[in-house]
Amino acid sequence: MSIDSTLGATDAFAVSMLAHAKATNQTYPFVTINDFAIQAGKLLKNSRAKYLTTYQVVEEEQRKEWEEYTASHNDWVNES
Repeated sequence: MSIDSTLGATDAFAVSMLAHAKATNQTYPFVTINDFAIQAGKLLKNSRAKYLTTYQVVEEEQRKEWEEYTASHNDWVNES
């Protein structure tokens, strides 16, 4: 597998995350991706990566709302 294939798979995953956010009227960092574990698994396979991590940039003024959001939007953890 070439670096181009790896970067291509990663780019496609990122674009799909952004498209999902837009289609569901979510705005970063307050975005929950449906079936994240399945989609991430496909990226891992296609890129031969061992790990996948996403980081949300949360501004200080968003912190309280972010903590509330993550507390009520964590069902995907159990699904994976």
